[in-house]
Amino acid sequence: MATALCAGLALAPRPAAAESTRPWASIGVLAGAALPDQHLADYQWEVTPQMAWGAEALVGRGAFAGGIRYWTSTTEQRLGVSGEAADVRTSSFELVGRGRFARLFGTDLLATASGGRVHLGYSPNEVTVSTGGGPVTVSLEPVDEWIGGGGLAVERSLGPAWSAGAGIESRFFSMETAHREGAGVVMGRETFGDLSARLQVARRFGGR
Repeated sequence: MATALCAGLALAPRPAAAESTRPWASIGVLAGAALPDQHLADYQWEVTPQMAWGAEALVGRGAFAGGIRYWTSTTEQRLGVSGEAADVRTSSFELVGRGRFARLFGTDLLATASGGRVHLGYSPNEVTVSTGGGPVTVSLEPVDEWIGGGGLAVERSLGPAWSAGAGIESRFFSMETAHREGAGVVMGRETFGDLSARLQVARRFGGR
């Protein structure tokens, strides 16, 4: 009878291990693509998907984490009627937060949010544009604005110290604009967005 009882205990389902509540930290590299707002085509931006990369550092506990992220991509803006162009690099430094809302087959399903500053820098920062009255040198000033957004992500552990994930996020920012309307130039402020798809590999410390 004792032998049968021991065998029964060995075969009985074991309760799931409690999730660790120890704090943890991670450092990860990001790569993917950024899709600029299609409305930027009205200002002669190239709005096809562009390669993007970045890095992220997080601290967390349980199902929640927060930290900082750098993310950058480059596209092109045409200037003038004769095809002059400049590269536009979009770089952002943001605070990020995320929370796990489900776990499926060992993969965490996450909701994400971010907010920070975005910098749009031109290269070259001066372009000579041909006009009917002769060449004109146009100075391309950098733009610095607030940016924020949210999205969804998945993440899975790769052993005790590494993880891999993927996510998609939509972000929004506003900036001053100018466009020709008839014989004049109209100044204004408009809101634009971008859509980013990211893959991530991260090294985790602690929390196990």
